[in-house]
Amino acid sequence: MRIKVLSHYVVLACLLCVGAEHLPAQRPDLAKMTPEELAKGVLLIPFPDITKEDPMTLVRRYEGLRVTDVVDALQAIGLQDIGSMDNSIRPLWRDTTDRLAHRIYGIAVTAQFVPTNKPGAQTQWSYEQFRKWHSDWYTNYAQGTFERLLRPGTVLVIEAHDIDNVGYIGSNN
Repeated sequence: MRIKVLSHYVVLACLLCVGAEHLPAQRPDLAKMTPEELAKGVLLIPFPDITKEDPMTLVRRYEGLRVTDVVDALQAIGLQDIGSMDNSIRPLWRDTTDRLAHRIYGIAVTAQFVPTNKPGAQTQWSYEQFRKWHSDWYTNYAQGTFERLLRPGTVLVIEAHDIDNVGYIGSNN
């Protein structure tokens, strides 16, 4: 009986941790958008504006819970495989000390970078030509709207579509 009661508390804790304020906003109606609005780009997966919130408030709500407790609670309310990571996702660095003290945690801000149809840098360009292209690219095309969400307590996660070069977003990071 103790296990059943404990699992009910874990389910309740997870429901209280998530909260309605962190559910996604409504998707824009593409049919009603003008061509000019569409040309500027469309955020297809809206996110709530959490820039004024302390991201660690939500993280602290999970303090003391094991990952397995949270997964069990999600499964108990019918959310199987929610929050599961692909098995190929690995840390870029592992703590190999005896203490295993290095951890990273926080609220994930996910930036999705997709392949472009714009021409890339050419190897035969002079240094000046490359600098001009580089400036134009990172000023006009590679800007991220996610930067306003980053602050202490958030973790930037980049979905880069089969690009495994860890330095591909440049040195201005």
